[in-house]
Amino acid sequence: MTSSIAIVAVVGKGKIPNEQLAYMLQVITDVAVLFSFSCRLLAELDNLMTSSQRIVGYTELESEDALMK
Repeated sequence: MTSSIAIVAVVGKGKIPNEQLAYMLQVITDVAVLFSFSCRLLAELDNLMTSSQRIVGYTELESEDALMK
């Protein structure tokens, strides 16, 4: 998306005001940063949920004393 906006900025240099081109580039860069940040947050949430699932699984295990007898 950033590349397409950059191409529009280069092609439409004389047709589109510079302020609008700068604003479009700034907005698309912000969107890319927010998308990256949200992906990182979702990955961290997945890790935390997996950790809590493992803890619950460990509490449901039989003790080793019962297995040795």
